[in-house]
Amino acid sequence: MEAVELARELEPDVALLDVKMPRMDGIEAARRIYAERPVTIVALTAYSDRDLVERAVGAGVFAYLVKPFREHDVAAAIRAAVVRHGELIAARREVGAKPLPAPVELTLHSSGGGSWPLRLGRMPDGSLDVSFARERRA
Repeated sequence: MEAVELARELEPDVALLDVKMPRMDGIEAARRIYAERPVTIVALTAYSDRDLVERAVGAGVFAYLVKPFREHDVAAAIRAAVVRHGELIAARREVGAKPLPAPVELTLHSSGGGSWPLRLGRMPDGSLDVSFARERRA
């Protein structure tokens, strides 16, 4: 919780978070920090299982270092994460500068007979917006 508050207060360019922290794990802290302000986040951890890595990436982590690591490993991870984060922000700005294409509506049909009318569109930041076009039909 302290990491989230510090990020809010100090507005850092990079956040280094341990995955296993008291009260709130580093992945949840990363999610909250990135939701408030896109910042380069590097996770440090002793755990390397696939689910944990996927959760971290989904929360906004740009580099993931497994302990034990050396000093130059941290520096290299930070440099790589900063570059990748910068590329993402630049791409989102480029997409956001273009006129948004019209949303596409389609209907997904299940083998059980149900259907789901969906609307797919682009948000101003370039992310995909997926919503139900109408209520689900059985």
